[in-house]
Amino acid sequence: MSGLHVWYCDAQCLKRLRDAHHMRLCPSLQILLNALQAQVSGDAEACRLARKDVLLVLQLVAILYSTSEAQDLIPRGVTDPPTLPIDFFNPASVFAHLLPAKDPPRFPVPYPFFPLVSDLPRPGQRHRDKILLYLASRFHNNNFGCWTSDMEPLADGIFPVASRLFNHSCRPNCVVIYEITEEKGLVMELKAIRPIAKGEEVTISYVDPAIWLGARRSLLKMNYDFLCECPKCKAEEQQKLWTSSTWLTSEERASASVELIGLMLSLKPEQKLTAQTPACPLVPQSRGIEEMPRSVLPMFNSTHLPEVAQRFSDQAHEGTHKAAVHNGKLLLAIYFVHYTSYWPMIGLHCFELSKTMWNYYIASPSPTAAGRRQQLFEAICCAEWAYRILLVSVARKGDGGSNKPPTEEISGFRDHILADWSSLAE
Repeated sequence: MSGLHVWYCDAQCLKRLRDAHHMRLCPSLQILLNALQAQVSGDAEACRLARKDVLLVLQLVAILYSTSEAQDLIPRGVTDPPTLPIDFFNPASVFAHLLPAKDPPRFPVPYPFFPLVSDLPRPGQRHRDKILLYLASRFHNNNFGCWTSDMEPLADGIFPVASRLFNHSCRPNCVVIYEITEEKGLVMELKAIRPIAKGEEVTISYVDPAIWLGARRSLLKMNYDFLCECPKCKAEEQQKLWTSSTWLTSEERASASVELIGLMLSLKPEQKLTAQTPACPLVPQSRGIEEMPRSVLPMFNSTHLPEVAQRFSDQAHEGTHKAAVHNGKLLLAIYFVHYTSYWPMIGLHCFELSKTMWNYYIASPSPTAAGRRQQLFEAICCAEWAYRILLVSVARKGDGGSNKPPTEEISGFRDHILADWSSLAE
């Protein structure tokens, strides 16, 4: 634990960060943070963002730019091109070649943190404010939000090589995952979530692809300063007339829900399992909204996904299992249109849906043997899909510490259901 009351994963982690930058920054850091809070008094969100940005910039300066070799990479002007060719094996060099943001950084003005880094640039080389402004103008629009295997916020990080190499798409072919290792701390990994053709650009998504079109574009414009024209955005723009429809009757909405579930999910009664070898269908293939029939497009109204997600959560916790299973299937079908098949959110939802299906089987088993087998079959399929998806798209060893990857829990739960299937088949 540090003087700022921050917990670290272990003593090695603390030592590594202390040697890198804490010894320089910690003695005066609390004074700086108090000054920040005073400058944005009454605006908790502005204070949080300013605190995060300042901490990142200070660490960036202390880690990468405290040597004369690194400082030589910084040009004299904030908008000037880098003075040396890019070296992808040198993070400082890569960072210097990132594009600057058009809007100024959101730090309070004047910068209250110059005294903390007064000893970092070499005396007489260049003004420290020029170095700090050059870094600040490049780091905010090149940051990454880091997430746990459960899609909970973990940290914000600067990964210059990834910022330089990988462009955005709302229909990406790769997913970014984060793993905490003893040797390197927080590590970013890129994993392909669908086959990538020769010559095809490797892309990631800077925002949640399931956010509705207008919000996605606004976030990308605000944080990264570009208007997204990826295939997903163009397709949703073309279908906007139908996806914005709110005039469906309750009967039409129910019919569209059933149709969409049937289109996207392979959970038909004729599917079979043996007691020994599960024969679950493959993970369903994601499909673009341009492939959907017009009759189901109102299911992709901007307010519908959060409404369905909330209904599923409420019904699953309240014990109204039949309704929860239906809304869970509908949510999964919507996800397979918004996300690529092996997206982590789909895997996490498959696991939650599998547990809900199991609860439904236990609380309200079908009166027929065929019906009970179908209930179990659906729970097994969703557990198997969750396992296959998250085996690809989350950290292999969890998020550090004592955390385990969700695949371990899913595997145990799946085996539990299969044991019940075996007894049912006897």
